[in-house]
Amino acid sequence: MMASLGAESRNWSCKTDCCGGSLTLGKTEIVIHLVNRLMRMAREAGANCLVTACPVCMANLDMRPSEELRLPVFYFTELIALAMGLEGPEKWFKMHNVDPLPLLQSLKLL
Repeated sequence: MMASLGAESRNWSCKTDCCGGSLTLGKTEIVIHLVNRLMRMAREAGANCLVTACPVCMANLDMRPSEELRLPVFYFTELIALAMGLEGPEKWFKMHNVDPLPLLQSLKLL
């Protein structure tokens, strides 16, 4: 879907791995480990951001990675709205923990 909107999608081994969402409240240390693994693998694949279709993954990937592993994370509908030229997606970007604006500006998407 992202490729059809103009994004360069990376094929990587963890593309369907879970962030541990069901463990978010009770086993946070496990979630942090899983999120850091996903971020490391995404970086190794050459990703400059992550896109998810799961709202829990979006929240965990945005909030829980170690500082040195952080990448911008998008919920797929944010990028669909941006690609369609709809008003408002930039307002959502302000709510992200990892500011996606520098990436989007460097790619001349904003």
